[in-house]
Amino acid sequence: MNKKNKLITSTELFFILVGCIIGMGFTALPVDVVSIAKQDGWISTIIGGIYPLYIVLIGGVIIKKYPDSNIMNLSRAYFGKIIGNTLNMLFMLQFLFYAVLVISGSSNQLRAYSVYFIPHFKMVMLFATIACYASIKGLKVLGRFTSITFFLLCLIIVASTVTFKSSSILNVKPFLGAGVPKILEGSLKSAFAYANMELLLIIYPYVKQKKDILKVALISTLVIIFFHTWVVFTSIYFSGPDLIPKQIWPFSFVAESFKIPVINNFRYVDIIVLTILAYKTISIEFYASSKILNNITKIKRKTICFLLFPIIFICPMLIGNEVIRREILGKAMPWITLFNIAYVTLIALLTLLIDKKRLRHIEKIN
Repeated sequence: MNKKNKLITSTELFFILVGCIIGMGFTALPVDVVSIAKQDGWISTIIGGIYPLYIVLIGGVIIKKYPDSNIMNLSRAYFGKIIGNTLNMLFMLQFLFYAVLVISGSSNQLRAYSVYFIPHFKMVMLFATIACYASIKGLKVLGRFTSITFFLLCLIIVASTVTFKSSSILNVKPFLGAGVPKILEGSLKSAFAYANMELLLIIYPYVKQKKDILKVALISTLVIIFFHTWVVFTSIYFSGPDLIPKQIWPFSFVAESFKIPVINNFRYVDIIVLTILAYKTISIEFYASSKILNNITKIKRKTICFLLFPIIFICPMLIGNEVIRREILGKAMPWITLFNIAYVTLIALLTLLIDKKRLRHIEKIN
């Protein structure tokens, strides 16, 4: 690891892990799970949290044995440069893919709810530019940025409690009424919403308190599960399982109903917070892409950020409307998830089976 890099604290790791998963898109999560599991969609969301928990626990095997070397170095050590870097490249493409889709989705949502007068390409340019700038600044800056966005997210979550006064518990009843098969099917959909926890295996060498990494990762995962479950449950509680599939961003619909003293229309507060969350998520995903590519090519990360910039600017404009974007995401996510599970599991198994003397070879690669 480059000693010149500024290390982040375990607290900043917590904020980054939460920030890399929860962004503007979480407002659309209820659509996917409620369409299948109906009023039990929130239960499916809890079960779907098994995916990030698995990544953290299996990643803990790697972190414990090699606390100063990331998954890309281990991949090259175990499979050789050609195969190892090929796997690393596939691992990198998912973060770039997410960054592109989040930019497209965030632009679509903003133009639909507030700044409809701003052309799509200008919105995309703004998102891409800020993401590139924040990524260049490095992990330490991202840690501070995500700490701010975390509390903004908490503001939205706390504010959503006011909707319980004007809603009915009947919307979430009967419990388990959708049936166990549908709940489990819905959990597969919700599992895709937990993508990006793999970021842990890229940045853990840059954490000061090595002994706290696994504990912080587990806490952040539980917090993420809580936030996702709350969003789905609140949306069902407010709109009911029949109305949610007809909406595009159900939780944003819930936010419009917030009645808070002094604030006449909470919709604009919601949009501002969600926009900041989007910038944060895109920046982290872009950072992960540049970091992996830097590890593979040894080109300066700043240079890589500029090289990748045209991709996150041009590709979001080619995707089109929100329906097409979600179709692309729906088709790609199962394959990405399967790759991540297989990739991380294989590295963890090899870490257990291969003697630690292999670390000498890894250090030579670094």
